[in-house]
Amino acid sequence: MPQVCDTHGLNMFCVICALDNLLQHHYLPTVCVTCVPPHMMLIFHRFVPGWDTHGLPIELKVLQSLPASERAALDTLGLREKAKQFALHTIEQQKEQFKRYGVWADWESPYITLQPEYEAAQLRVFGAMFLNGHIYRG
Repeated sequence: MPQVCDTHGLNMFCVICALDNLLQHHYLPTVCVTCVPPHMMLIFHRFVPGWDTHGLPIELKVLQSLPASERAALDTLGLREKAKQFALHTIEQQKEQFKRYGVWADWESPYITLQPEYEAAQLRVFGAMFLNGHIYRG
C-alpha cells in the first residue's frame, strides 16, 4: 500500500484495493502515517485516501458471489456494473473501518479510479504519450 507525497500540493496519498474488509496489511501502514508527530502533520495539507477499483480481482470476487445461473446470463456491461456497485459498497465499508481506527484523512474527496475525472486524466496522459511517440506497435 504505497504512501506517496505529492510535492506540488503537499498531499499524502494512500491507495487501497476495494476488494474486501480491511486486514492488518491494509490499516497498519495507514495508521502509522497518522502517528506522525502533530508538528510534522502541518507539512501536509491533507491525507488523501485512494481506492483502486479496476481490474480482474474485483470482477472475480463479484463472479464468485453470484449463483451459476446468474453468472451464465451476465454480459460484459452487466459484470462491469455489478463490479462498480461492489467496489463502491466496499469503499464505504473500508472508509468506516478506517475512521474507527482513528485515521485522519480527507474522507469527503477520496481518490477513486472509477471516477470519470480519473479516467479522463488517464486518457489525457495516454494521448500525450502517444503524441510524443512513446506508444507504438512493436
